[in-house]
Amino acid sequence: MKKLTMATILLASLTNLMGCANSNKENNANSQRAAYLKDSPTPYSVSDAERTKSVDELVILRRKMFALEGKLIAPAQEDLDQYADFLKEPNTGIARLFPRDAGNERRPLLVNGEGAYYQFLAQSNEYGRGSDIEYSTQNSPEFSVGFAGADFGFFGQVGKFDIRQLNDRDPVVAFAMSYPSPSGQSEPFWRSEQRKWSSGIVNGAVTFSDRTQAVVGMSYVVRSVSERGYEVVVIFQVVRRDPTDASLILAWKLLKQLDKPVVGRN
Repeated sequence: MKKLTMATILLASLTNLMGCANSNKENNANSQRAAYLKDSPTPYSVSDAERTKSVDELVILRRKMFALEGKLIAPAQEDLDQYADFLKEPNTGIARLFPRDAGNERRPLLVNGEGAYYQFLAQSNEYGRGSDIEYSTQNSPEFSVGFAGADFGFFGQVGKFDIRQLNDRDPVVAFAMSYPSPSGQSEPFWRSEQRKWSSGIVNGAVTFSDRTQAVVGMSYVVRSVSERGYEVVVIFQVVRRDPTDASLILAWKLLKQLDKPVVGRN
């Protein structure tokens, strides 16, 4: 049998001691973890069962709220009936815009932007994924375009013409259709476009600007350019103002979707 030296014995003893220490640490950690995860009576006045019930009720209420919101945002059936033939054409629709008003305390909508925005491609009132139009009454009833980053655009008032009789041969619409795309231009160029349309330019007898008065019965053309990746020309008419909530009903038609615009950045 091989003799064990004193050094070997001491080393073995030290190794055992360290192993026991590590084992004890692991056991303690496991015990603490088990105690942390172990269910225990809540010290609060609301029981777990009550909280679970509240969560279930909240889910049901949110579903009801979204359903009610959908009814509020949707145009009335009478609007759809009035423009039934128009809506058979491609790239047409009816939208409702709620007024963005800092003094209005009755804001029941959950949708981001509270229904004051609209994107024609997505046919959505939700703000945050690109919007072509905002309706505001904070100063006076008006539409605006270009809301984030390098986005910009402009409106032109065509006149109180029925949108069903309007087309790209109208000179106001033709100007918006033919305006050069900024795609590939530098960001400073895009910013200069923002400033230009903020000041407005006159072509013929029409002022084109990123803001315009919202007038019932008026038809408009809007050119909306978003660095998010879309550029459109849309004509729309304010069909009516709903007396129950001052929302506007728009009949619209997408005339042109350009290639995806790109901001040139070095």
